[in-house]
Amino acid sequence: MEIKFTVVFFTLLIYDVTADVCEQHICQCNAFDAYVDCSGRQLTDIPSGIPINTTHLDLSVNNLTTVSSTALKDLLNLTTINLSWNKFENDGIEPGALDLPMLTTVDLAQNDIETFPSKIFSKTLTSLNYSHNNMGAMEAGDFAETPSLVFLDISDNGLEAIPSEPSSFSSLKNINELWIADNNLRTLDPMVLGNQFMPHLSIIYVGGNPWYCDCHLKWLKQMSELPSGVIQEIHSIRCSGPDPLKDKRFDKLRAEDFVCK
Repeated sequence: MEIKFTVVFFTLLIYDVTADVCEQHICQCNAFDAYVDCSGRQLTDIPSGIPINTTHLDLSVNNLTTVSSTALKDLLNLTTINLSWNKFENDGIEPGALDLPMLTTVDLAQNDIETFPSKIFSKTLTSLNYSHNNMGAMEAGDFAETPSLVFLDISDNGLEAIPSEPSSFSSLKNINELWIADNNLRTLDPMVLGNQFMPHLSIIYVGGNPWYCDCHLKWLKQMSELPSGVIQEIHSIRCSGPDPLKDKRFDKLRAEDFVCK
């Protein structure tokens, strides 16, 4: 009888620990697909007691500033994490914090990170949304630790240039979709998007940049005309100069218009 009582008590104890995160107005859990939603809870720390079988974890729209290297270490089945719309700055996410064996998708959009945190990710990462941060500048080796990326969004980061020798994207051999839209890019070396580095790249967003449409950018106009349609939303690509082409849309120009004087 005593053994049965102990088993029942132990079972209830486990249930209560799970209830702390899933049922006590901290997070909502869907046991069917192991989805834990902790979004919009004004959290300042990652809560303890997240079920270890969680595959999808949403921590967006909170007040998180740090993720320690051990905060998520027990979530070995985690494949997707959303950390967007928080208050992360440089070094807020410790090295290895997102280096989990099954993790493939990370959303870090809408934070305030200036230096790309290349050491925090797993090499299994295939999808990264890093838009709406404050990178400002890129280093050649920023993505050396994420060679498996298939999707990358670094739009709206205040980028003024992307290194070409070597290209910042030279390690992304598997990349299929790339967003560099809504930055401060005026020109771009064709090596940056060269298929010798990214042979599978088939979707590129470059609109919303102040492109200077002279002869050095003629190649991008030509690329936008390819039947493969690799350049998306051509109507959103406009020229900031030179004066004869100012405010002109790419889809209203010819390659011959891109000249240097």
